[in-house]
Amino acid sequence: MTKKTIHACILILLLIGAGIIAVLLLRNTTVSGNQSFDFGLVKISRPSKTLEHTFHLTNVSDHELRITNAIPSCACATISWSPDVVVAPGQEFILPVTLDMQRSQYRSATVRLEFASGEMEVLRVKGVAHFEQPLQCLPPTILVASDDSEGSRSIVSLEWHEDSTPPAPTFVSPENIIITADSWIKSKVGNPNKGTPDKWTIRLKIVLVGVLESDATFSIMQHSAPELIVPLTLTDSIEHPNLLKGGSR
Repeated sequence: MTKKTIHACILILLLIGAGIIAVLLLRNTTVSGNQSFDFGLVKISRPSKTLEHTFHLTNVSDHELRITNAIPSCACATISWSPDVVVAPGQEFILPVTLDMQRSQYRSATVRLEFASGEMEVLRVKGVAHFEQPLQCLPPTILVASDDSEGSRSIVSLEWHEDSTPPAPTFVSPENIIITADSWIKSKVGNPNKGTPDKWTIRLKIVLVGVLESDATFSIMQHSAPELIVPLTLTDSIEHPNLLKGGSR
């Protein structure tokens, strides 16, 4: 194959590539406006939060547009639209889209818009959610019985974004409440590339010595986390699992 033939083949390939690009660009002329939105890093409260964004799009085609279907890629996303709305060329239409964040996580979704004219467009939303309070105590309210040496048990979880073991928590409690804690155990591995944290858990033993005052609480203090206040409630007795019957304390 001569150099002239090779150059001719390269030129043909370039022309074909340019034609494909031009076709793709011409196909995306139904609407104008930003069709993607990044919520970025969002602090959310427990147990979940719904993020909202409104897309403002303009009909840049030469014909009317009417949405016949809008299909989210997952149940985590919703869109508000009406099949009765007809948008003339040059006019704007508004489409509110929501994205549910159920935990500290990265989440993305698309919404496919289908028009009566047979055309289609895709909207995209994404974001990273972090709980404002990375600490959680289960149960959220601790039952205690007076002078029960076995005490109550609880599990504290922590979402930890650092590549290290969390420092031991500290506690602020009434004088007659004695709290002992095990060591942190990593219960779930996160994904730093997506901004999701590791999850660590620690077991607590809470013992009441004497009488519990009304509205008593104790606090859990952890580096970089807000103070977590845990209510205490007095009960007559606490049922403890029987180790001989396969239970665990």
